[in-house]
Amino acid sequence: MKTRTGFVSNSSSTSFCIIGVDDLDLVAELLAAEELNWKEDMEWGGSLEGNLLSFYGCLGQAEYAGIDAENILAKQGIAQAKKQFASLVKRQLKVDVPIGAVRLLYGESTSEA
Repeated sequence: MKTRTGFVSNSSSTSFCIIGVDDLDLVAELLAAEELNWKEDMEWGGSLEGNLLSFYGCLGQAEYAGIDAENILAKQGIAQAKKQFASLVKRQLKVDVPIGAVRLLYGESTSEA
């Protein structure tokens, strides 16, 4: 019997594992810094790619913002990855993200309404 490891997706859903934030105020600030508008660019939900961050959400609101966790965690632990994320966002987007707000986030995003 074969065992599948990793994420499985079909045309209507995508799994994700990111280092990022789920505080809605911070997510909105990061969307603005990336010069994206969730309601115009991705009204119902799914994912939206910025220059640095990916955004995930549903029901007309972005709920998560972050970067792919696989590559960053391959080189370091979660605590260091959180610091690296906050530093990267500060340097590239000029947004202060408290280390305590940075999390390992995972889930599934679907394009179905």
